[in-house]
Amino acid sequence: MKPILLCLFYGLILTRLIPTGVAQTSSVLEEAVYFSASIDGRAYRLEAVVFRPNDNERHPLVVMSHGRPGISDRLNDSAFITGPTPVCRALAAEGIAVVLFVRRGYLRSEGPNADLSGTAVETGLAVASEYRAAVAYWREQSFAIRDKVVLMGHSHSGWGVLAAAAVMMDSGGCLGSLICQVVLPIPSIGPKEG
Repeated sequence: MKPILLCLFYGLILTRLIPTGVAQTSSVLEEAVYFSASIDGRAYRLEAVVFRPNDNERHPLVVMSHGRPGISDRLNDSAFITGPTPVCRALAAEGIAVVLFVRRGYLRSEGPNADLSGTAVETGLAVASEYRAAVAYWREQSFAIRDKVVLMGHSHSGWGVLAAAAVMMDSGGCLGSLICQVVLPIPSIGPKEG
């Protein structure tokens, strides 16, 4: 099964986990935007695409990000970054608002790329800081139900979702997480020695 189809399958399962109380819609708004993300005490301008039902209601929110193109330097491959778009559209058609954000160092998002920040644990925590910043911003928007947030990660961002959910679920920051196809191109798994 192709990764995007697998994500779509899991994405549709996700729609059953978050009762929306909103009827399915064929009218979805899709808007490319920038937002300010506060990460480790610094403000970064990150790209995002918002997918949501075309109405003035509040909806459960999925915050999602893209994977990584292996260990290559193809960080500006927009086709790779926007791969999860069909999942986002399908969720929005089911009454769920989705933010697909572009992490630091990819496309036109500011800041250093955090994907290979040492060990798998350090990398997960670095990507998790981007998710936490995205959730802090997007849950306050007029279309989001503040306390109905689910994190979703595709491939490498799944590692960040795992770390972010562990921190945020304890503090009431999210309802849960969904990870699609995690592949880690990190040479060292575990804590650093010495």
